[in-house]
Amino acid sequence: MDDGDDPFASGAVDLDMALDLDHSRGPGQRPARPARFQPKIKGKIKAEPSADPELPRRPPPAPDPVKKQEAEGDPSTCSVSSAPDVDAVATEAMHVDEAEKEEEEEEDSVVREIGVFFTPAPLDEDTSLYVMQYVLRPSWRPYELNERCEEVRVKPKESKMEVDLTIDVDSENYDQDAAEPLRLQKQTLSSSIAPLVTSYAVGILRGDQLHLNPIHAVVQLRPSMAHLDTGLQKKKHNAQSAELSTTNDNPMEESSGPSSRLGKLASVGSDEKIEDDEPWISLEYHAVDSHFTERYHRKMVAEDKNQIPFMMKPSDYVNSLCPVASSDNKRTKGPSRRLLLTLPLEERLKKWLSEGSQINRFDALMHLAPDSSKEDVLKALPLYAVLVQGLWVSKSTLLYEGKVALVRDFILCLFSRNPIIHLDKLKMIKFDGLKSLMSSLAVERRAFSDWKFKEATDFSFIKKYPDIVKNQECIWSEIEKTSPGFYKNMPMSKSSLNPSSSKRVSSVKVDADAHVVKDRAVNTAVTSMSSETQEHLPKALLKIFQEKRIRSLNSVVHGLRELAISKSFRPRDDSKIKALISAAKSGASAPASELQSIVSQIAMNVHGVYVLKSTGNPAIDPLRNVVIDLFRGKEPNAKINKQEIRIAAQTRLKKDISDSEYNQVVHELCVSSRGSWILKSGD
Repeated sequence: MDDGDDPFASGAVDLDMALDLDHSRGPGQRPARPARFQPKIKGKIKAEPSADPELPRRPPPAPDPVKKQEAEGDPSTCSVSSAPDVDAVATEAMHVDEAEKEEEEEEDSVVREIGVFFTPAPLDEDTSLYVMQYVLRPSWRPYELNERCEEVRVKPKESKMEVDLTIDVDSENYDQDAAEPLRLQKQTLSSSIAPLVTSYAVGILRGDQLHLNPIHAVVQLRPSMAHLDTGLQKKKHNAQSAELSTTNDNPMEESSGPSSRLGKLASVGSDEKIEDDEPWISLEYHAVDSHFTERYHRKMVAEDKNQIPFMMKPSDYVNSLCPVASSDNKRTKGPSRRLLLTLPLEERLKKWLSEGSQINRFDALMHLAPDSSKEDVLKALPLYAVLVQGLWVSKSTLLYEGKVALVRDFILCLFSRNPIIHLDKLKMIKFDGLKSLMSSLAVERRAFSDWKFKEATDFSFIKKYPDIVKNQECIWSEIEKTSPGFYKNMPMSKSSLNPSSSKRVSSVKVDADAHVVKDRAVNTAVTSMSSETQEHLPKALLKIFQEKRIRSLNSVVHGLRELAISKSFRPRDDSKIKALISAAKSGASAPASELQSIVSQIAMNVHGVYVLKSTGNPAIDPLRNVVIDLFRGKEPNAKINKQEIRIAAQTRLKKDISDSEYNQVVHELCVSSRGSWILKSGD
């Protein structure tokens, strides 16, 4: 049939263009596969109508004065078809689209500028910002918190949250015939902490200003099934009580030795997940549009407008905010390898380390120098990089200047000793851009309160090139000597203590039988403590023991050094702080016998390990003393079990201890070992 006789010819042409059909495919070829994520058709498939529905017609395109030449082949097989016209129209449309895109790109301009303000401090001391995710509810079906919210509870230290919602018991969906324990009057949503892969913030847009506030945690709320677990816990508790009573009725078994049943019960109790004894804090829920909420919104708007130091290149910052297409994300950051290979070796390494990845493995860097030997690369690398954990890291002076470079060197020095840096060691640094520097080198682990180096240690390089590793260690030592402030008297790890300190600590031996620490080699050059040191040193010791309740003598020395350094980076106008710093320094360098006498004022010696005498909590200290006396009455590294603690507490305190008291004490003083408890080493 001729096109002029087909009433749907024009509609078919438009439909082909819309669907981008390929007319070059032969009739025998199979059509293209449908899209992988094509929406599913719900319900039964309807039968196709006998006649195609009439499609909207477009005005026919203007005829092309230049006709296409007919394809080569048998003229008898060629028929008048609309395919050439479709190609012509499609080509013309494609040119028009490209022209429109170019015109749009040329006319693209900035339509609005928004200033970004960051508020690092919390709203107030008792306020934390949470992102609450309801992962089992779609966005179009939220919980009606304004109508249903009954109570909100939170554990700030553990970042746990619970929300009680009322249940419509008069609804037709409510099972009136259910058993009484299952006929709930309210629904509880309990939280689980979502791991933070990066730093999150919430923002408020006011006019042309975006105010960002860091959040404390992201919690995911799901319906709690505690009402189902209650029955199981009761059955388990009754079974354990019955087994315990059976054991007590057979004294002959107890006299022969520790009961296997008691050991089993202790093992079960130690293996259970023990929650922290932090109490729940009840909160009052306020609606989004309430005056109370609006008042907090106003607090989230920054008042001071200080310039934030910009540590990233503008292009990198834009790419981090607005990621490009997935195909571009696969490209390696930094200059292309083709460009780098056109440069000399030293310039090549410098450009890569300054514009590409900051942390590199040696094997990966060798791909940038295919024509150079390993010796040549190792000779050029120290000019622009330093060795940290067997990895080559860009030099700070290559990327930054002034104080920023010094701070980054301090961070790299810490990472050269340990791939994990605890947050306590970073508190001494008063620098606004610290988090940005850390993010380029490490990953923050909030659950562990530390930063972990981004790349794993390259042990293969350390084994192959021990001389280079040793030279780099010397470089770090020289940096510590020449850099002011940051490195002076920095606490070292056990493996990197200076020889004199190692010699003094190793001269201390613990006499397990007499519980006496003897100092065989006291440095006679060190004078006895001054009266001022003897007065303020117990205060310094109390501070470090509050952070860690059990310490060995080596740990005490290490803690005093860290305390002195952390305080020395703060303003010293206060005379008390000066005295505390001086006492901590003197205590860390004092002979072991003199230091031991001061430590004994606030801590008890248990087989060479010092335990804080009191926590200041009268509800826990009596049971704590019972456990300490149990360990002191046994040989070093002895084990005790739960039943032993309960019997001793009942005899001495004349009462039965609760599970919360028991858990709090044993987890402070002990570590679990095969169903029993061992006193912590204090290191």
